[in-house]
Amino acid sequence: MSYPVASINGANSLTLAKPFSGATASGLDYTFAPLQPDNYNLSVKVNEIIDIAGDLVDASRGPAGPAGPAGATGPAGKNGDVGFGAVIGLTEYAGQPAGGSGVNLIVPVATGDPGITLTQSSQVVLPYDKPNAGIGLWIKATTSGYAITLGLTNAPLPQPEVPSEPIDLSGSSTIYGTPGTIIPLGIFVGGSSADFTVNIPEALPIRIERKTGIVVPTSTKWTMGGTGAPYPAVGDAVPSMAGFNKSGTGFDFRNGHVVVNNGSYLFTDALGLDFGSSANEVTTQTPPTMRMKWKGVIPNTGAEAILMNLMDYSTGGLTFGPYWDGSTLQLKIHRNGSTENITSDSSDLRALGTNQLYEAEWIDNPTGAGGSVNFYVNGTKIGETKQATSKPRIASVAALEINASVGNTSQGVNNLEIEYLALDVGKPAVQSNFEAVSDGPITSADLQALVVDARAITTNQPAYHLTYTANGIQTYDIEIVVGEMVVPAGRAYKAVLEDWSTGVGVAHPAQLVMTKPSAQNCKFEDANLYTSQPTWTEVLPQGPVPVINGIAYYCEGIRIGTYVQFQFGYDWDAATMPYNPFGDPTGKDSYMVPHKWRIEDVNGTVLSRIEMPNGEPLNSANRKPAWQGSYDGRGVAIITANNQWNPFGTTRSGVIWRSHEPVAYSQADVWKNVPAYDMRVPFAAKTGFSVNGGDARVFGDGQANGFANYRAMSWEPTTYNDIITAGANTQDPWKGQRLRGGRHRSERWYLAEIHAVQPDGAQPRDGSGRCARRSPDHAGNGGGVCSRRER
Repeated sequence: MSYPVASINGANSLTLAKPFSGATASGLDYTFAPLQPDNYNLSVKVNEIIDIAGDLVDASRGPAGPAGPAGATGPAGKNGDVGFGAVIGLTEYAGQPAGGSGVNLIVPVATGDPGITLTQSSQVVLPYDKPNAGIGLWIKATTSGYAITLGLTNAPLPQPEVPSEPIDLSGSSTIYGTPGTIIPLGIFVGGSSADFTVNIPEALPIRIERKTGIVVPTSTKWTMGGTGAPYPAVGDAVPSMAGFNKSGTGFDFRNGHVVVNNGSYLFTDALGLDFGSSANEVTTQTPPTMRMKWKGVIPNTGAEAILMNLMDYSTGGLTFGPYWDGSTLQLKIHRNGSTENITSDSSDLRALGTNQLYEAEWIDNPTGAGGSVNFYVNGTKIGETKQATSKPRIASVAALEINASVGNTSQGVNNLEIEYLALDVGKPAVQSNFEAVSDGPITSADLQALVVDARAITTNQPAYHLTYTANGIQTYDIEIVVGEMVVPAGRAYKAVLEDWSTGVGVAHPAQLVMTKPSAQNCKFEDANLYTSQPTWTEVLPQGPVPVINGIAYYCEGIRIGTYVQFQFGYDWDAATMPYNPFGDPTGKDSYMVPHKWRIEDVNGTVLSRIEMPNGEPLNSANRKPAWQGSYDGRGVAIITANNQWNPFGTTRSGVIWRSHEPVAYSQADVWKNVPAYDMRVPFAAKTGFSVNGGDARVFGDGQANGFANYRAMSWEPTTYNDIITAGANTQDPWKGQRLRGGRHRSERWYLAEIHAVQPDGAQPRDGSGRCARRSPDHAGNGGGVCSRRER
């Protein structure tokens, strides 16, 4: 032990620097050690610090020091206890600059809410499945005090936790319809040859619908006055917006009429004429009747002026004008690249150089080849009726031209004066008559034509039942409700659009109540699939759909048992794109506003939200339509976990939401019913680059032009490196060149995950709850649909 000495008083006496606290003793040996004043003062201060902080020093290294003096009394604390979890191995902490990113440690205060009274509070949820989520806490001064904000990034609000019905795909035999309408029962027997009997409910007017094909006369006229283009369409044969526009500069006006010269022409957009399509290439899209009328002055030069050219280059049309040989007129009939010329008899009624009305009339032969053609001048028929061996094919994209053919003015003329022109079109239609039916035997055709004639019913009716029996053995029951569809609580009833343009979701007033049947009692017509899927109902919204900036936000739905699927679509409204799906999108807004969809039940309970994986709205204002990031040497976006890409939606894109996970199907069932690549032949098409080559089994020499890219896409959102790893681990034995020389890239893959066949057999079974698409190119392009399922 050592004691600092203040002074030596003599041979037997000394004074210590501090009072001696030890026991009294005598005869002890001691020695003196010199001590500098600075070292002594330092030693004193260290001892004082040890006395003060003794409780914080590891007591295992020495005895605890005496208690320090009591501190000042602080304010009273809140009642309650707070427990802290242990932090082990935390040896260093570095601060982060404002706005920076990094990793911080969050220690839960307690398993429940803090045991204190909160006068202000808010709650955010950090999802368990978002390892790259971020949290921020910042403070700013306001006039009232300091405002503290807590926020999360890449951390969507969890989907609503509501009880979900077990999936039931047993279908429904209930038919709904609106009072005052005709309600088809939608019975389909799949070509059955069974003998059927039917039992009709007396309280409902059940009828057999007899359909007869008819031709409805329509007409549209364009007057080419001196007011300038576009020259409007007046009538009911084509849309009113299908006016004539000018192309070129060779136009004059004479006698109040437009005059067109060689090198210039007049044209419309697609007329949208619909004459019905079929697999028969000889008869499909044939007009029942069409009369082409042109009035004006044709220059007497002997040239074959193109008075009217109704044409789609890839399918066919009709071309009308004067013929060079004699005083004749000619109608050219076009179909699938072939042309038949029908020329009139010569007539002195035709007098070029004067203002006359010229007409050509087509009349189809509905039971045989070709049809007949008549020609008129000033309303008088010239010559005999001519027979054609072929039929014109007029698609809905066909447009009308004067002085040109599909933009080609090589056959144009000078000084063509036009007063007006017109189209008289006989359009195919169906006329229905309704025949009473009674209990007893019924043919399969009549059974499938049964409807409820509810035109005289003005109020909702109770449910009634109709039954039919096959071969006296198996009976089928159909419940019929003339009234609104009933959807139980907890099941998807409506979709509500939220507009996030301002950064806050605002519900659009046009809510989509998905209870309007568009098709009922639906089944696959395919022989293999007919028995594999129970009946389903297709629905549309009641009332108008939301329209924002000329874009309609609409929805189509499928109901089958407890399963519900909503497919959201986006397209220009009629005012913005009157010829939809045809028309020029130049200058039109194609991007939807930032938005979310809210799925609700009949009580308004939110069942699900459709949004981006990180919780942002679709088409978020925080993102760019084009990819913002790095590319590899092949121009492929390098997607990472912290720099993901989600595509912007444009018109004609779609979003699919489904209420349940799809049910499992056997591999044999999938191979039987789902189209798939034929993997038995090792195609040379898995190369990662484009080649001139094709399938030798189809083209013989295998040299047909084609693309060799074999692309794949992860079912879940992925990254550039992860998809390269997935490609390297593929079990496909025909890797070819795509895994050599760095040819594997994130947009080169399709990883097939086969789910349940779509109930209507038309829409993709895509729905991971996220936006799943291939990586973008430099322009930000990417295909696919974003789908959200209830999770």
